[in-house]
Amino acid sequence: MYIEMQIINTKKIIPQEENKKNFKIININPMFLYFHSLLFLIIIFIFFSFTMLSCAKPKLKFQEILIADEMQSDSVVQINTITQFDISTKKIYASVQYFGVYGNDMWKFKWINLDTSQVVLEKQDKYNKENPNKYLQGIVYSSIESTDELKIIPPAKYKVQFFHNDQLIEEKSFEIIKPKMEILDVKFAKEVDEKGAPINLTEKFLTDENVFLCLKLNYLISANKIQLQYKNEDDEIFEKQEIVIDNDYYSENYLNFKLDLKNNINNIFLDNRAENKNTRKVKVDIFLNDMLNKTVSFIVEKNPFISFSNQTKYLSKDYKFSFLIPDNWTFEERRQNKVFLINLIPNININGVNNFENNQLKESSLEQIPILSFAFHIIDKKYFGSPDNYLNLYTTEIQQQNNWQSIDKKERNYILKGKYNAIENIYLFEAKNDDIKIQPDTNIKQKIDTPNYILVSSAFENKDYIYIFIVISDNKVSNKLGELGYSEILKTLEFY
Repeated sequence: MYIEMQIINTKKIIPQEENKKNFKIININPMFLYFHSLLFLIIIFIFFSFTMLSCAKPKLKFQEILIADEMQSDSVVQINTITQFDISTKKIYASVQYFGVYGNDMWKFKWINLDTSQVVLEKQDKYNKENPNKYLQGIVYSSIESTDELKIIPPAKYKVQFFHNDQLIEEKSFEIIKPKMEILDVKFAKEVDEKGAPINLTEKFLTDENVFLCLKLNYLISANKIQLQYKNEDDEIFEKQEIVIDNDYYSENYLNFKLDLKNNINNIFLDNRAENKNTRKVKVDIFLNDMLNKTVSFIVEKNPFISFSNQTKYLSKDYKFSFLIPDNWTFEERRQNKVFLINLIPNININGVNNFENNQLKESSLEQIPILSFAFHIIDKKYFGSPDNYLNLYTTEIQQQNNWQSIDKKERNYILKGKYNAIENIYLFEAKNDDIKIQPDTNIKQKIDTPNYILVSSAFENKDYIYIFIVISDNKVSNKLGELGYSEILKTLEFY
């Protein structure tokens, strides 16, 4: 396009006055005016079009949800986009980039545990409260994280959903992988606490004790299986144990196995072994999911005080009861004041053992300790009526004959072996002594220490008779032996 200008009908005009200027008269072509007007309209149209476009509502648009374990704090743009995390992950982010939203519009993230169908977190807010009437673009995000209580984000499959004004825009899944269960350590102990952790650690056990094998695990993960195989010195398996984990616990835990040595004495102490007859080594193979993981061992020693490997049984047809006599112990029977007594005599080398006779210490004196006495007292109900009546008479006689005074008494009812009702009484006595000694270099007077004595009894009733098992010991040297003999012999008691 071009514009042609022509000058037509040009004439010189002589003004009447001399100071008048000369004028040129131009005659414009009509085509020029047409194109000039058209160009002006086009420019006006383009200007208003841009103005209208700038005032129009922008297009609403959202980018995909991005999942990550890290965000750039300065720009809130996430990095390391992933869909699988391990158990050490402490925080997980989900973000969405948006365009053309209204400041007063609402966004919402919903986090769902797909394994449990539980809504873990639901968070929503306005895009921009400070500019509610403007159209905006930017990034919005939400996150879940471990807490002090949970310490981890539980392993599972998850789904995070993004909503705009309660309309679901997109959802994306990710997973926190279950960790591998590992055995960190193995300990042997005689006891475990309420949480299963080992106490009283040792690798040597007596034949009447229980062995606790305690496995320390990084986590307890369901469906994992642990098996134990106990072997004697001939490499023969005499005991198998197995546990299949049925729940997940995402912290270090102890898993313990209990072995009752009393039930395995004959398998551990084989007759065909000529060397050390009182000590054996037990080997334990530990399998994790059918794969050998560790092999450990411990030592078993025959209890020098009480064991039942000979299975020597005392059986009374007249009184219709029985019990096992510990190895190398002996017994004596006698009738005294309408009471049938069975005194058990331990094979143990401590001063004063079995020095309690006829309810009195032999050669009674304060030096005559330690003492240790085991006896079954069988009495007829028609003479004494109840165990309490007999025990009151018996303990009173003991105090008088030995110059003891009662300090404390406790009583409880229990069921022995789940079938025999029993009444247990525990008496604590103190030997009377008024002797005074003077501490060297101080002239301070002090009462001479006197020993304490313990009497513990369990009473049973069967038909016409009352059976009372009584153990007497001092509270310093022989008390533990007394407790051991008392509990182990009672475990073998039977009535007919």
